[in-house]
This record gives sequence, C-alpha cells and structure tokens, in this order.
Amino acid sequence: MKRFLSIILTVIMIATSVMCVSVFAADEITVTINGEEKAFDATPVIINDRTLVPMRGIFEAFGATIEWDGATQSVTATVAGSKIVLQVGKVVAMVNGQYVDLDAPARLIEGHTMVPVRFIAETLGCEVNWEDATRTVVIKGEVKAPTTPSTGTGDSAGSTGGNAFVPVDDGWADIAVVNFEDGKASPSSGMNFWAVKTDGKNANTKNKVVSYSEAGISKPSAGEDFGSNLLAIDINAGETGEYKGSISAGRINDIPADAVPYKAGEKYKMSVWVYLADGDGAKVTMSAYVGKSTNGFKKAATAELKKGEWQRLELEVEATGDHEGQTTGARFSYEGTVNLMYMDNLSYEKPGSNAPSTPAPSTPSTPSAPVVDAKLPAGGTVIATQADLLTGANKKTTLDENGVLKIVATKGEKDTSITHTAKTDLSDKIKKGNVYMVTFKARLVSGSPYAKLYIQAGKEGGYSKAVFALTNYGSDWTTCYMPFVGPAKAMDGGWGFRFGGETHTTEIKDFQIIDYGTSVKIENLPHTYVTSGAVAEGLKFN
Repeated sequence: MKRFLSIILTVIMIATSVMCVSVFAADEITVTINGEEKAFDATPVIINDRTLVPMRGIFEAFGATIEWDGATQSVTATVAGSKIVLQVGKVVAMVNGQYVDLDAPARLIEGHTMVPVRFIAETLGCEVNWEDATRTVVIKGEVKAPTTPSTGTGDSAGSTGGNAFVPVDDGWADIAVVNFEDGKASPSSGMNFWAVKTDGKNANTKNKVVSYSEAGISKPSAGEDFGSNLLAIDINAGETGEYKGSISAGRINDIPADAVPYKAGEKYKMSVWVYLADGDGAKVTMSAYVGKSTNGFKKAATAELKKGEWQRLELEVEATGDHEGQTTGARFSYEGTVNLMYMDNLSYEKPGSNAPSTPAPSTPSTPSAPVVDAKLPAGGTVIATQADLLTGANKKTTLDENGVLKIVATKGEKDTSITHTAKTDLSDKIKKGNVYMVTFKARLVSGSPYAKLYIQAGKEGGYSKAVFALTNYGSDWTTCYMPFVGPAKAMDGGWGFRFGGETHTTEIKDFQIIDYGTSVKIENLPHTYVTSGAVAEGLKFN
C-alpha cells in the first residue's frame, strides 16, 4: 500500500512540474527584429502593460555601443551618430540633448537593467507591434538617427517623487557660459545681429534680452541652468526700416582669453540652444570667432530649424598655437526666413567632469575654531566658512572648483554685473556691538583685482551695510582681513561679493567670519581694505 501511494505521489509531482514549466513557457515574451528572434541574458517582463527588455541586449541588437554609469544608474547608448540616455527610475530620457517623456521608466530587476522596448525601437525609427497570441514584440525597419517624438520637460514628474532627470556626466566640463542674466552677453563684451536693408546696408543691433515669461516659451530642458533671461534676435529690434529679407547674420564675440584659455593641442566644445519663433523654417550655421577671424577653426555646425522647436548646436574643435591668448566667440549665419529667433546658454567646455557633486549646506556650518593666524587674536567663534560662501556658486561666472571659489569677471557698467551672493542666512548671527573679522585668501589669476565684500540689511533696514568695501590682493595667495562691528540693524539683506568692477579671474579660499564678541577692539585688528571709498561699520582709518 505504501509503495502504491509513493508511486501516486511521484506521478503527481511530475505532472505538477510539467504544468509549471508549461505555464512559465506560455508566459515568456519573445522579441523579434526583422523576423529574427533575439536571445537575452534576462527574460523580458511586462509591467503596467509596458514591455521591458534587458538594456544591453536590446541596444546591442540595434548595433549601439553603450556606457553604464553606476553612480547615476544611467545608460548612454550611441547609435547612428547620436546619443540616447536613460536613467533608472526616471520617466524622462534624453535624445540628442532633448528631453523626451517616457510612459515607463527603466528599472533594475534581479540585477538586470530593463528598459522600455517600444521607446527604444520607435526612437530609432522602427515600427513596433505586439502579437498577443504568441506574446511577441515584433520590431521592423532599419535603424535611423534618433528622433524625438515628444519633447519632455525633464521634471514633469517631479511632484510624484523626484523623477527629474539627472544629467549624466558626458566627460566635458563648463569653462564659460554666456547666459544673458545681466541683460548682456557676459562674459562677452561684443554682440550684434543684423538684417539687410533695401539699400543693401546692414541694419545693426537687431537683438534684445528678454525674460522667458516675456517670450512666452518654455526653457529648452531641465538639464541646464537657463536662469530667467534669453536673447531675442528680432527683425523689429534696433534700427527701423524696410528690409530685403530677414535676419541674415550675427555674432557674440570678444569673450576674453582668460574666460576661454585656448591651449595648443587641447580640445574644446562650444554649443548653443536656438529657437525659431517666427519664420518659414531656416538653416543656421555656427562657427567660432577667434581674435579677428570669423571662423577661427575653419569648422562649422549647421542645423535645420523648425518653427516652435528648441535645437542645440554643438561644435568640437582643437586649438593650435595661433589660438592661444585670443579672444573668442560665435558667428551665426542664416538661410531662410528668420524674423524672430531666441538663443540661450552659449557654452564653452573642455574635457573634464560635470558630474553632480554633493551640494553645500544651505545653513551655516557648525561653529568651529578660527584658522590659526598669528595676526589674529586667539578665541572667537566661526559663524560662516568657505562652505557657506560656496552656497552661492552658480557655475556660470562663479565656479566651485574643489572648494575654491573661482570668478571669471568682465567689467560692466556697474560692479553688480557680476555678483556672488551666498545663500546662508547671517541675520541672527551678527549681534550689535560685537567685533567680527572676515578673513580669506585671494589670488589674482589674470586682469585687475576687484572683490568688494558686502554684508547688508534688507529693504526695511534701508539696505545699510556692515561691510561694503574692496580689499587688496595679488597674484600670489594673499590673506585678506576685513573687520567690522555688528550694526544695530539686522543684516538680513544678504552677503557676498561684487566682482564686476574690473575684468579679471580671481580665486578665493579659506573664507571665515569670526565673532570675537566684545573681547577685542576693532582698531587692534589687521585690515586689507582699499582706503578709497571703503566702508566698514566701526572702522576708522588712521
């Protein structure tokens, strides 16, 4: 009897095993490309009616090369001369610098990165169908340069839990960005676009700086900081009159050599975002201004523009000895009808890293002992440090380079043309009658020094200053001392530096504000104030 039961149980187990295998096989998903079934190292899955397939397998099936960035959990695929970037958990992708919304994010499943197969195939110009009877994804067509079927915002799902796309470090680092935030093309000092009048003469200054809200258009992507302003190239700006056609050419040049320091044998990349707002379609060509040459690298980038779409032009060049020490810029020429075009973020990059770094704290750092300095009295409490100063670094004209604040400044009509404002609040840290020392090291890399420190009250306090003065420093690291006495009004109007009074490149490190209370007298402290025009609460020059 026991033997009979044993046989029955064995038969049941075998039957159950066969049934399970049969059900699993029936649930498997097949992918074919132009009739050829593809084998993957992980089984495709369906999640929320969207089919996900192994990242490496599907991209390589289309002949793409891929790079995986474990730090950002992002994949960059290069195919047909273009790039597609996806990031695990994000509902946007990047195709040739444009953001595209996804209906399913990439996911990590049992150690495999799974990506939405329909998005990959359709982006590469293929047709995708689903055969329910055989549970097969059928892909047909030849691979083409990637297209962007629907432009995304890059942060469209941010309210649902942080789906904003984190740009992947592409091996290039910004060295200068023309962003029009100060109403000009800083750090360029030369800008001009023109049309041609009926008399054959150029009509100059056909450009103006406007806000995005005035323009009524969205920003190109969430992957860059575009600020509030952009450049409008407008047939109706500047001179008036009758024109033969439309905007014909223009330039943004005279970017100083210390902002883009060309060195022989090194590679550089320049790029810009452009938007055709009014016209019948046009072609734009960008070349590099170097010194007096309108095409200093004998190389150009051209793009076909469609009305109502942002597009990014990109040009890679290699410098020679002739380019060293030269000013630079960009030259644009147009074919077709251009009555109104917008432009933003003319950027210069060189090989390096723009990988996201840990943000500096937005509140004052933990008080610590002041730096050891024989010129300063012992004691005191540090109320702000270099980390607090760097909270204002905007990666445009002021840069955070491994903890050093680097400023690339072009002289403006007012020194506020380039201002670095820290985000740390000092309003409850500065007490009336206490003696404070602001100390830091500064170094002049090129140009003429200009660093005006300010610590000020807000509107209700009439923007009165505790400190509003320049300091001396030279080409070697110079320790600067800027003491003051805490004023009666709350210093709730911000603090930082103005740099726009001269054209220069300056570096600042080891910044500290030390509170000595009432234990020392301000006249006993060292200072490096520039006497002419200096203002510091409680300080009297001998």
